[in-house]
Amino acid sequence: MLVVTVCRGLDHVSVYALGHWLLTWDFGYVKRGLLGTLLHPLILNKQPTEVREIVAMVASVVFTLLAIALWLAARRVARVGGFGALSSLAFLASSGVIGMASTFGYLDHVLGGVTFLALVAVSSGRLALAALLCTFGLAVHELFLLYGLPVVFFAMCLRRSPAESPLRGWLPLLVTLMLPFAFLAYVYYAQTTVSSSRVALLRAEMLSTRTLDEPAVGSVLYQLESSFRGNFAQHARRFPEHVLDWKIGRISWPTVASLLASSAALLWSAGRARLVPLAAFVSLAPLGIHAFAQDASRFTYMAVVQSFFCLYAVVSGARPTVPPRALPQTIRAALMATALLAIAASVHWRAPLMGRLIDGKGMFAPRAQPLAQPGPR
Repeated sequence: MLVVTVCRGLDHVSVYALGHWLLTWDFGYVKRGLLGTLLHPLILNKQPTEVREIVAMVASVVFTLLAIALWLAARRVARVGGFGALSSLAFLASSGVIGMASTFGYLDHVLGGVTFLALVAVSSGRLALAALLCTFGLAVHELFLLYGLPVVFFAMCLRRSPAESPLRGWLPLLVTLMLPFAFLAYVYYAQTTVSSSRVALLRAEMLSTRTLDEPAVGSVLYQLESSFRGNFAQHARRFPEHVLDWKIGRISWPTVASLLASSAALLWSAGRARLVPLAAFVSLAPLGIHAFAQDASRFTYMAVVQSFFCLYAVVSGARPTVPPRALPQTIRAALMATALLAIAASVHWRAPLMGRLIDGKGMFAPRAQPLAQPGPR
């Protein structure tokens, strides 16, 4: 299921994604520059074709490791019983996986891998390691604030026993999260102080690789030249339009509903029903990115992936007082029916992708243009 779903959306490394692997900290800290700084020694003085091949190779390794992580997480969820297995299949067949494959080479894949590693660290009690991973995720891309960090915080909350006092229960979590949030404050400060001279130096450095032309470099550096407030003012008014896009929602929301329902049932069986609203908020947190950017399908599909990470966190961290297999038959039947509905929606509907494309609807089917490109008015 995972292989077929990946093939429905798999694409090459786009020009926009490639540009982020060329962004460095050579002239001071800028957001999204960590991976480019690490990769820079490998692409220094290379030909443009070699640079593209190196980036594609690194992106392939990252995506493969992420796919393995998702497969392992799906196996873990499947162990809770029949509804867990169907929930796993619903995710592996979902628009979340299709969307990840279509954004091949994006930094989002690194964020997904970091999230999985942080969840594993939390489940094994290594909160300091989880905090370091979260800080790394924020250094890779500021989207980690909404795509990754919330579900790691949720996993930490699951480790807190309801019988513990507030001070003993919450203080370790707050101390653990001080590092990533302190770095996040620095990211915000640094973003508001990027000078035009530094942007010009970065532009010259990226153009010197001869891999991207001026418009492509400009699309990457635009995020350094624009402020958070400016992005919000530009995109917030279209938030409802992007969130309620029916063509995206019809393939996404059934899967989100299935994963959230499974998380809620397992939290109830663990005597942690009070955490259900938090699980819902965490799962839908990536939708907030719509208020700052315009990649509608990409961010909605992130909510599908985070819903799955939320379910994985519940399976790994909750302590059930009622075995999942002992849930009432009606609840288990409803969960299985919801998962089957999600699988049917994923199989039936075409997934809108970025660049006005739709998925290939199978391993060998080509992607196609669903709408004509808009002409001049």
